Amino acid sequence: MSVARLFSRRNTGSAIVEGAAGLMILIPLLILIVYVVLESSHAYFIYGSLQQGAQQAARALATYPVGQPPGYVNYPLTPAQIQATLQPITVVGVITSPAQFTPTFIGPPSAPTSVVVTVQYTSGQNGLPVFPDADVLNLGASFQLQASATYQVN
Repeated sequence: MSVARLFSRRNTGSAIVEGAAGLMILIPLLILIVYVVLESSHAYFIYGSLQQGAQQAARALATYPVGQPPGYVNYPLTPAQIQATLQPITVVGVITSPAQFTPTFIGPPSAPTSVVVTVQYTSGQNGLPVFPDADVLNLGASFQLQASATYQVN
């Protein structure tokens, strides 16, 4: 066997070992990147749903009761009226309870000019699923997202 041929076999063996070592680092890194992208997309979906729910709740409270002419509402609304107005506003897995909403009426209590509604997603509370799904870093207990919307009272 020639020296050149023996030398090329050693290079081939070391190339295979280096390639395997590189894949051992690259594959977990790619899996981590895919996981982060998927969970970030899920968080963005949750935020978009919260924003939509806040807008719907603000509109519902500003025009309470639905179908009545402007000026019909007797403010301030009672907690029962607020609860009844917010009860039907749900998004599966994101908004499950009126307890997630915090309405604030701007202006005098008897004639507010606008309503600001904040809705909050707290992981694992109010019947919500824990986020992130695979919680390897134990971040679910502290994960919160919130959105708010303002609507002018009729």
